[in-house]
Amino acid sequence: MTTPVNAARSATGNAVIGDLQAALPEGRVIIDPDVARSLSRDQAAGAPAGEPAAVVRARSTEEVRRVVEICLRHRAPVVARGAGTGLSGGANAIDGCVVLSLEGMSEILSINPLERLAVIQPGVVNDDLRAAVAEHGLWYPPDPASSPWSTLGGNVATNAGGVCCVKYGVTREYVLELEMVTGSAEVVRIGRRTAKGVAGYDLVGLLVGSEGTLGIVTEITVRLRSLPSAPITVAGFFPSLVTAGAAVRAVGAAGITPSALELMDRFCLQAVDDWKRMGLTAAGEVLLLARVDDAEPTGTTLADAIVELFRDSGASWAERSSDLDEADALFAARRLAYPALERLGPVIT
Repeated sequence: MTTPVNAARSATGNAVIGDLQAALPEGRVIIDPDVARSLSRDQAAGAPAGEPAAVVRARSTEEVRRVVEICLRHRAPVVARGAGTGLSGGANAIDGCVVLSLEGMSEILSINPLERLAVIQPGVVNDDLRAAVAEHGLWYPPDPASSPWSTLGGNVATNAGGVCCVKYGVTREYVLELEMVTGSAEVVRIGRRTAKGVAGYDLVGLLVGSEGTLGIVTEITVRLRSLPSAPITVAGFFPSLVTAGAAVRAVGAAGITPSALELMDRFCLQAVDDWKRMGLTAAGEVLLLARVDDAEPTGTTLADAIVELFRDSGASWAERSSDLDEADALFAARRLAYPALERLGPVIT
């Protein structure tokens, strides 16, 4: 039965869709319910998601501005999304909203090796940016586990970190300037592209991690670093979380800052084993992984020191990689952890 509230909502939705179709190029506005539903949520298990009135696949800042302007006029909610790899429900639709997909805004606009910065659109995939700047001997450090698929716009929205944040920090440390569309449909720029910028409020720091609640990011300027040396991975199996914790403490007490330090308990190891048959659970209850990317010969010295600290703390087995392929293989289990756990499905109580 159609209630007056539902009828009003439907009328508003039709008006929004009509205005969007009139204002945007053909094909931008998607109203097919099955397609819209597939773009209405991220990877947050159990987070509620509503039914959007439409999905818009924007290709420019001006198109984003038009969408916000139309939705503002009709008082229709806007939910921005990137690749939908987030785990917080921030990209989930609410009933009657317009989902604004930014995946199509995927250009690397410029790379400046002298100033060590890159200007990108929000739909650029994290690993694609890394590959592009690596050609200039540069590196973008934030590396969430979803880096092969997640977009920089989503990384900015969630202040993504990744395994390298132990040494290099999270997304907020690397965003210099943002172009964004505000809730009043204005295009503004905040931040700066200079090494020093101390005047005024840190609006960039406020926006990064705000999950799209303060504006929709349409362009990002990020700081880059020099490409680090080939990493060395140290892996250690421990009989308990307590002994693994002692190893972490020992590494810190020794004044060593690895570029990554990750722990997987038996539950995670079992999930990966059930999926990929890697034999991890046969080696111990807890796997501790450390990564060192200091230039040689310091890198090898630090990696050997971590191996000894692991062993002294109670590791049943601890070794370091001898080449890049082995280093990546040792860390593969960590990157498989979330998809392996996801395969188990929701817990039903």
